[in-house]
Amino acid sequence: MCSQPKCNNPPVPGRKLCAGCATIFKERARKRRTGGKCSSCGSFAVEGHSQCEQCATEAAETRHAKRVAGRCWSCSEPATPGQSWCSPCAEKSRAATAGKRESGKCTKCGSFELVLGGARCAPCTERERNLQLIYNYGKGSEWFDSLLLAQSGKCGVCGTTGGT
Repeated sequence: MCSQPKCNNPPVPGRKLCAGCATIFKERARKRRTGGKCSSCGSFAVEGHSQCEQCATEAAETRHAKRVAGRCWSCSEPATPGQSWCSPCAEKSRAATAGKRESGKCTKCGSFELVLGGARCAPCTERERNLQLIYNYGKGSEWFDSLLLAQSGKCGVCGTTGGT
């Protein structure tokens, strides 16, 4: 049965919720996101993200636990060896990304505001850049931009511009 109390409908195969409850949850999360709230719990989300710090941390820990256990992070079925997803979820994701790309939408969030020549919109591009800088250097884009400004827009290693 569906994991929601008082719901006696069968869940969608490979999921915990029935189709009706899943639709209700998706709509609630969409409304929360558009209002700057955490899509999971409804408290204020971290700026530029869809979740609060606590929910994002819990979600990351859950994904990590599934990955370590060899489970698909999306549906919890056994993952393809060496991958984070099972074959059906990976194909579903590839098809969704291809559909967004073909229609000229951001491949991350589905927005129409693509960066010229790119596959993502400006907010997703900046968010991805910031996450990459934090991952590589432990500091975000504000730090990097101030460093670049102090170096007159030139690379601190080779002295060239533009290829940062």
